[in-house]
Amino acid sequence: MKFKFFFNLFLFISYLLVMGNTFAKTRIVFLFGDTHVGASAQHPDIVYKEKYKEIILNLKNDNVDNFVIIPGDLTHDGFIDSEKVEGCLPCFSRIQVTDWRQWDGFVQEWVVPFEVANMSVYFGIGDHDYPNRAQYVRPLDQIYGRYKKLSSIITNNNHAYVFKKGNTYFFCCGLYPDSKIRQWLVSYLRKNNINNQPLYFFYHYNNLGDESNLWSNADKDAFYELIKDYNVKAIITSHWFNTFTALWREKKIPLLGVNGKFFAQLEFDDVSGDFKVQFYSVNGEMLITKNFNDLLRNDLQELDRR
Repeated sequence: MKFKFFFNLFLFISYLLVMGNTFAKTRIVFLFGDTHVGASAQHPDIVYKEKYKEIILNLKNDNVDNFVIIPGDLTHDGFIDSEKVEGCLPCFSRIQVTDWRQWDGFVQEWVVPFEVANMSVYFGIGDHDYPNRAQYVRPLDQIYGRYKKLSSIITNNNHAYVFKKGNTYFFCCGLYPDSKIRQWLVSYLRKNNINNQPLYFFYHYNNLGDESNLWSNADKDAFYELIKDYNVKAIITSHWFNTFTALWREKKIPLLGVNGKFFAQLEFDDVSGDFKVQFYSVNGEMLITKNFNDLLRNDLQELDRR
């Protein structure tokens, strides 16, 4: 009887494990950066992104979970309200009164419309959100406050948090994964026994290309050593005004740069983490798509210059 009981228990557990894989859900995340709320209407990020909301909301698949990731430069100057900006004048004499509430403008323009459509929005800080000339008006506290119920960390000038979609982890590393963020990552990965679970990372500064020197090679080396033996599916960045793909270093980790003329639609399996990507842009009234699998190479593939 005992043998039969344990044998049946083994079969039942095996069934659950097998069936667990069939419970995988397809999810879709839309990726773009640098909304620069408060910039002039002629700013390239404004010109190319003003129609993103309409396109994304039309692409939204109501049969699956849809969400949005914006890796920084949410505002153009990091302003929260006029009272905190007055001390900066005349340094900011070019800024109009309507630009002073840039944080509220970002929330109203780029968060509320998606949340109304039942799409979660995840974002991190960029260098424009925390400019050196106006450190005391940065929205870092506002960003951290939004995600503090998640596993998260805040430092003097950076932040990080993590959220899960099924079996897949998404790590926001703020501006870039600096030493304090890396310490937090190590602790989280060990504490939660993360081994082969799929991981995605997103942060502001790009790993390759123009201005990738805004974080040091030593920091890049340390971050790569930290993540190289994990199941990293992709790293998502913005900052550099270019849409690009590449494979990073020996482990060939996919890089997605999403601050150009294209935004990305990444569709993934929330158990395996496997994904496919299409890039969309607006050229007049024409919707242009480029398939990620055709573009991904070891070297840098700049979509904006193709």
